[in-house]
Amino acid sequence: MDGEKDVPIQDVEEMIQEFKKQGVPYEYYINKGIGHWYPEDIEEKLEKALKFIMEQ
Repeated sequence: MDGEKDVPIQDVEEMIQEFKKQGVPYEYYINKGIGHWYPEDIEEKLEKALKFIMEQ
């Protein structure tokens, strides 16, 4: 999860490619309109992320 204004695109793309190569399940979210800060709905996104992890 990154802020739209704080996305290091190349680093993220490299990480995603490595996840794909290794077969690691992932989900990636970009929070619109913010930089290096918590989104207003952080609790909801954290719950969703934890659910994703627990289902793996």
